[in-house]
Amino acid sequence: MMFAVRSGRVARMTAATTRLYSLQRSSAGLFSSSQPWTSNSNRKTVSFTSSSSLWRTGGDANKRLLHVSTSLLSTSPSQEESKGKEEDLELRKTYTSAVNMYMKHGDETRAKEWIAKMEEAGMEPGIVLYNAMLNSLGNRGNDSEVVEWLKTMKKKKVDPDCVTYNTMINMYIKRGRYEEAMKWFKKMEKGNISPNVDTFNTFIDANAKRGNVHGVLEWYSKLCDAGINPDRITFNILIAMHSDRGAYNDAIDLITTMKNADIKPQADSYETIIRSCANSSEVDWATKAFDMMEEEGVKPDITSFNLMIHLFEKRGDVQNAMAWFNKIEEHGCTPDARAFKTVINMNITHGHGSQAVQLFNDMDAAGLRVDTSSVNAMINLHAKRGEGEKALEWLERLEGHNLKPNEITFNSIINAFATGRNDVLAKKWLGEMQERGFKPSLITYNTVVKALCVRNKLDEAKELMDTMAHDGYKPDAYTFFPLLLLHERAPTSKEEKSGAIEATVKEMASLRIAITQAIWEKVRVNCGGQAIADIEKEFNIDHKKAPKRPFRSRHKLIRGM
Repeated sequence: MMFAVRSGRVARMTAATTRLYSLQRSSAGLFSSSQPWTSNSNRKTVSFTSSSSLWRTGGDANKRLLHVSTSLLSTSPSQEESKGKEEDLELRKTYTSAVNMYMKHGDETRAKEWIAKMEEAGMEPGIVLYNAMLNSLGNRGNDSEVVEWLKTMKKKKVDPDCVTYNTMINMYIKRGRYEEAMKWFKKMEKGNISPNVDTFNTFIDANAKRGNVHGVLEWYSKLCDAGINPDRITFNILIAMHSDRGAYNDAIDLITTMKNADIKPQADSYETIIRSCANSSEVDWATKAFDMMEEEGVKPDITSFNLMIHLFEKRGDVQNAMAWFNKIEEHGCTPDARAFKTVINMNITHGHGSQAVQLFNDMDAAGLRVDTSSVNAMINLHAKRGEGEKALEWLERLEGHNLKPNEITFNSIINAFATGRNDVLAKKWLGEMQERGFKPSLITYNTVVKALCVRNKLDEAKELMDTMAHDGYKPDAYTFFPLLLLHERAPTSKEEKSGAIEATVKEMASLRIAITQAIWEKVRVNCGGQAIADIEKEFNIDHKKAPKRPFRSRHKLIRGM
């Protein structure tokens, strides 16, 4: 498996590999010690320094490390004395980090092989590494392997600690198996293992997400009764619970309680409130939380501003969204791609085309990632205006960024030409779409059919409808309505016009297509009440129960970013 090498760590990789190779040559009997490698960290994941950062890197350098390390593991341990505890500890960290690397990338089989070789060499992995393996297996959702690993720990007389139980509790909570998690908590108590703040936070958070306020308060009381002080995570969970319930005043009071408990709130505490306010369009409370954050000397980050922009996006308030976007740099932050995309889409929606183009150019100039959806939004801007040629300019720009167009790209271009009454190029780009391996949707066909009908090209429109049916698409009201408009304005006699409209509606009825109120009105105006009665009788339908319009959500041509 290949892993990407982070450029800033290549030098450390090379140095660590050199140290490992040096230790292999110069150190003897390094595995004679039976002292396990341990860590004073109470986290669920293993944290390393120096050469232990190797597991986060990869590529060819990583392959060289694994080659050297594997060669070392396969070498019979020497009986000579170790040259020093420092080299011993360094080597232990290196081996442990390599094992952890395999676990991080989901290769528990290789990780287990390394652990076995470490034990054969007289090097005890220790509870930290066993817990890391347990966590890795649990994250993969393999219950049977988790159970087997627990048996392995018991067989090797590795006593579970608080992290072991926390790992099992967290695993079942994530899977929604609350009762199983409770069983492990009871086992924890029975084994005289004292739970820590992480244990209680897991249950507090689980109950908060289930909307069980009583359960939250119960577990918070248990935490306090155990003589454990709540930490920042505890408070953030409680703040989120109150915010989601709309109790913003209580949420803000909790931030004051945090400070009284000598826990300094960070930006995420305030952002928890702002996020709930954004989802509920509560401008006043969101602004109050943001102002409070600044008053307390906590610097807002880009997430803080994105949440405020999102709040006004939900309200459709482009003016205030832009005001908050402009505040980003005023506060010493840099807008990210999400901030740019949000305000670009809002400006497009509100018809502020020049502003949207300027924002896109600023995003591009800032070196932020431009993706296909970003460019599609700009193409859609010109599609709404019927500016097909400008839409094609953005297609060129998209391909200039080495990006690939998708179905939305072509739908927008086709729509641009169709809206601009250029049926020839709309039809041409329909063919181009197919040549590039994309299958047109019903919406795509309907767009071109409409363009042809606008140009009074009935025969071409019907021919395209046949192609559409051949591709497995059943026409709908949006397909037929342009045909009715074409017949209505055709320079023919009243009888011919009436007959064409009645025949078209009968075709719709025979295909079991819902005839909308607007279509029935066309029949009444052009064909008369008797035509309505004849259609109702022939197809057993009632025009009085007709829908106002088809479901537009299924016919939305362009999706936003």
